[in-house]
Amino acid sequence: MISLKQTSVSLVRRANTVRSFHHSTTVLARTKYSPPREVKEKVAPKPLFPLKPTQGLEVTEAIPPTRHNIECPDTHPLWQFFHDKQFIRSTEQLDTTSRSWSIPELRRKSFNDLHSLWYNCLRERNKLAREIHLIRAGLHTEGDHFVAVDERVRTTMWRIRHVLSERDHAFTKASVHSADRDELIKSFSNKFINSSADSEEPWEQLKRFQWALFGINEIIEDNKVIDPKFVEGLKCVANLKLQKLSQVDPQIKEWYVTKWGNQPLTDIAQCFVIFSCENDVKATLEACSVVEDLKAEPARLIPKEEEVKTVESYINQLITTPAE
Repeated sequence: MISLKQTSVSLVRRANTVRSFHHSTTVLARTKYSPPREVKEKVAPKPLFPLKPTQGLEVTEAIPPTRHNIECPDTHPLWQFFHDKQFIRSTEQLDTTSRSWSIPELRRKSFNDLHSLWYNCLRERNKLAREIHLIRAGLHTEGDHFVAVDERVRTTMWRIRHVLSERDHAFTKASVHSADRDELIKSFSNKFINSSADSEEPWEQLKRFQWALFGINEIIEDNKVIDPKFVEGLKCVANLKLQKLSQVDPQIKEWYVTKWGNQPLTDIAQCFVIFSCENDVKATLEACSVVEDLKAEPARLIPKEEEVKTVESYINQLITTPAE
């Protein structure tokens, strides 16, 4: 049997345990023996506006805004919607005799030139749109002269997009499989050689062709990357020029067909001479004479592994040589 003394000791231990458990997890209630709480002083909120009365206030009439009481810095971007900071141009100030850029003219321009021309047209159309709106709202007329100029500028912008679309399409076709690329080169070569000799359009197409397929820019300073594809394109363009002009001039035909056996040029030095000359009979005849001298010295033939380095040196010489 458990004694009374053992029972009382276990109850005391259990009570101490429970008291210790609750004391560690709960907040004790305040009694009259608890210390008083710290009372914080209440601070009144500050008013949003001063409460002191202001003397001498008067209600005046509103001041209408005019250009005399409004200051605008000269560098403000909204001035780009005004022509020489004028409210509206007179009819005499409009360029009513100009025309839109043609597509053949735009095809001769580089991407940077087209980019600049596009934003110049965009700024001009912003000015015209504001002036046309003022004429229609204030005078209730159409402003035919302003509308006509706006249409010509809009036509130029449309043609810029057309030229850029052509270049994007040509670049996409040039990036296809090698077999399709060879077929594209063959198709263009036949079209170029058999085109009219009096037209300048085939030569413009040749410039776009060499840029799209081989990355050869007509502006010599813009050719930053010289690689085997560049060298291949240089040879291709040089031989296309010879075949084209040999059908035009009998002397060039004598060089290309009789002396050289109607065989394409393969040496990069000879091809570069033909490639870099002007696209006319006189310059090509002079280039053929130089090629004949090079052919007479087999030691001057450029090895294939040195073609890229040789073309780089030729282009650097053209860039550094002052124009006559």
